[in-house]
Amino acid sequence: MEHNAKKKVILAGALIVVAVGIGTYQVMQSRVSQAEIRDSVRGQTYIVCCEACDKQFDMDAVAYMDAIYAAGTGNYITCQLCSANNAWKCGDRAVDPTPEGLDQFDLTSLAGIEDAKRSLNADYADLQDELRRVAPSDQARIDELKQKIKELDRRRAYLDDRWDEEAMKQAGGR
Repeated sequence: MEHNAKKKVILAGALIVVAVGIGTYQVMQSRVSQAEIRDSVRGQTYIVCCEACDKQFDMDAVAYMDAIYAAGTGNYITCQLCSANNAWKCGDRAVDPTPEGLDQFDLTSLAGIEDAKRSLNADYADLQDELRRVAPSDQARIDELKQKIKELDRRRAYLDDRWDEEAMKQAGGR
């Protein structure tokens, strides 16, 4: 009987170690994802709306993401105007001029925006292929390629916004 109790204690200990390991891994993955998200919105400004005071204010996108993670309440943060926990991102403030590398395209038409998106998608695929071929020991090259991919992501987000704006104009929405 004593031998079975010892086995149960060892098994329970092993399960605890596995559970702690899984939990640690998930936390680390979450932090990596948060860091990647923060990097992708750096330099952007969000329009934040509050349901409590029915007002809007501008907020740095990284600060907004930090507030979301700190609040842990889903999509709501504390309003900077009334302190209620009813504020949420309701838009983007267009503060950036056309990103570098897109001035060769006609971004005043849907066709021109689509051309730019196709070009960026091809560049993105090329960078992803190159990243897969880089030796794992060449961290400097990996970092360089990841930075280029982040820049392409910013340009693609800009084009998505431009496409939405142009489509709304053509539909008579603005």
